[in-house]
Amino acid sequence: MVNLLDAAPGYGVRIQFLKIPLTLEEQLSWMANTDSQTAKALTANTRELRTVRALVERLGVDQEQVVRTLGLIGASGAVTPDLISVSSFIRNDHFQVISQEISPELVLLFHRLTCFELPSRAVGVLRTKQVWLANSDGQTATHAQPPEPDVIEAQLIELCAGWNESFVGLRSNSAKLSAISEFHAKFLLLHPFLDGNGRVARAILMQQCLDLFSRADMTLMNKGVDYYEALRSADAGNFDRLISLIQPIVGD
Repeated sequence: MVNLLDAAPGYGVRIQFLKIPLTLEEQLSWMANTDSQTAKALTANTRELRTVRALVERLGVDQEQVVRTLGLIGASGAVTPDLISVSSFIRNDHFQVISQEISPELVLLFHRLTCFELPSRAVGVLRTKQVWLANSDGQTATHAQPPEPDVIEAQLIELCAGWNESFVGLRSNSAKLSAISEFHAKFLLLHPFLDGNGRVARAILMQQCLDLFSRADMTLMNKGVDYYEALRSADAGNFDRLISLIQPIVGD
């Protein structure tokens, strides 16, 4: 008991109940222990705040702007934080880049890794039901719509093949950003899964940025109103706004 009371965590109890004041050495010991505990708490809280930030960004998109809405989802009621959006990576290895050969199989793997909380029957499985894009008043959007389920596989193969074919020729930063932006927008419009398309698209985008720029700071990507407006412009063939949102990720 004496040892506990004479240790930094017990000083408060000792003062309160035994009225024994702290010596100068004990005061210094208590302050050092407090600083250590505070630093640990700040580190833990910082991780939690980054996760909360990702969740708030997903829920805080302006409802008065165009949003991408699924028509048929068996929602579980739980929202999983998008941890990719609060990640930052620097590539310093010399292994073969992953996104040089993007395939439907790799896309399904990304879905399994990022959407593990979904029902098992929907994880890593291309959608078999029709979905639609909706505007803020719930009406079907007229600017673009995802394809029917029976053509998803063929279009996904075509999308991946187009990226792979162009990869070796991507030399300038502008060409790289343009290719990444086009793939990102076309993937989201294809909407190959019932749920989790955004997370998969951002996971692929992160890997593409790492492979082509050796850097991917996803915390710098704007996913609010500007992002959805940029996607709408991209659906119409103008990728400039989306490119400007991706540029900060690679520090270009």
